[in-house]
Amino acid sequence: MDQPEKFLYGYRGPWPSHNAVTPEASPPVAVLLPDAEMKTYRRKVLRRFLRQRWTGRPAAWLHALRNPGLDPVNDEQFTQALTDTAFSRMINPTLDPVDEQTFADELRAIGDGEPFKVDLSAMSEIETYPGVYCAPSITLMVRDRDGRFTPAAISLPGIVLHPDDGDAWELAKYFVLQGASHHLIALIHPRLHFPLNPANALAKTILPKDHVLLNLLLPHLEVQLGLESGVLFTSRSVLHNRQDELYAPFCCEGKGNFTLVNRGYFGIPGNSSYPAYRYEHGVGTIHSGYGVFLDRYYQTILSYCQKVVSRIAPCDQYVRRWAAHCASFIPGFPDETAIADPNTLAAAAATIICTNSICHTSDHHYYTGPSYNQIPLRMRVAPPTSRSIPALNRRKLIHREDVARHYLANEMFFRPTVLTKLTDSKYNFADAELIQLSRKFVDDLHVTERDMPVRRYVPLDDMASSIQF
Repeated sequence: MDQPEKFLYGYRGPWPSHNAVTPEASPPVAVLLPDAEMKTYRRKVLRRFLRQRWTGRPAAWLHALRNPGLDPVNDEQFTQALTDTAFSRMINPTLDPVDEQTFADELRAIGDGEPFKVDLSAMSEIETYPGVYCAPSITLMVRDRDGRFTPAAISLPGIVLHPDDGDAWELAKYFVLQGASHHLIALIHPRLHFPLNPANALAKTILPKDHVLLNLLLPHLEVQLGLESGVLFTSRSVLHNRQDELYAPFCCEGKGNFTLVNRGYFGIPGNSSYPAYRYEHGVGTIHSGYGVFLDRYYQTILSYCQKVVSRIAPCDQYVRRWAAHCASFIPGFPDETAIADPNTLAAAAATIICTNSICHTSDHHYYTGPSYNQIPLRMRVAPPTSRSIPALNRRKLIHREDVARHYLANEMFFRPTVLTKLTDSKYNFADAELIQLSRKFVDDLHVTERDMPVRRYVPLDDMASSIQF
């Protein structure tokens, strides 16, 4: 038997388990964490939350006073938000039979255009606060031969609206953007946080301190376990949305957010926009420049990981044990047999690193970019049920309190607060060749940024090394 001093936490390392608080709303995560993990979280993250909880209030209210209501969102801005940002994770080229029926007339009219949808129908499962509204929506987008998207229609309960429907169309766009915001924060983005949480915990428990794989992964596992434990199990976390806290911005009680977490992980049968989570190498399929951006960094990370894991024997008992347990908690993760392939091991390591660094930071970076007054989290008027509605008064669509809540949540939880940059990652390699590889990795990241074929959605210098916020 290995001696306890061989491992980070001896025989008391973290271990995943099914969420006893909300087992129906989240994947397995590490619940009982070593003191060192929680101390790191409290010192580096929680302390900032507690400070900003009070110091951020004046700025939040000042912003709300200066910026009441909602600003106009033209069709170009609407399209750009859905198809060229983190929201583009939700673009789906598969129209289900119900979609073909809903948009039958529109589909006949698009000619040689290619149809896509942004399906936010899970908003139907959310019960909003009194006086606050949301709406399930499906937006039909059409991509032309040049790759340009245009919105063709928005389906809301009882009505399908088009760009020539005046104020009803304008109002519908806000409900789409509201739904996209809730989906990104509570459904899409949690797929980056929680499903790979077991891989983090198991690496720190199963892999010896001097193991090459652990030292490759460790800089990218910092803070994650404590942060995610706080998000899930602390009643005052933003996801629980307690209304006695100004930073609670969502349109519903915490159980509504956990419903979306549930749909992101377990899926909605029969709806191609809500597949159940299943691990796959890389960043997944994203039909936008945003997806290209993420994938280019993944390929660079993969190349680095391939070189590093070549130093690990295919039959390494610790790697096989780690993979076996990861596969038992993470659907689709390569098991102890599959991980013996060095390419598979490299891809798994690269996926963990890229998810925790590039993908996670990029989502946060986008979300704090748009105006609080264009992409609301709350709406104070009901969604349109007719093409003829009263003239839109944008000052009455949200309250100042809604703006203040959104602003403070952004500052505390959504805005990237980088503790360690990706380019400053320190790998505790003992081998001189591996140390040199880690230095070249940083150079390769800069080359990737320089040669990026799409716009640089996030500067490399702003990329965190791990899930730190």
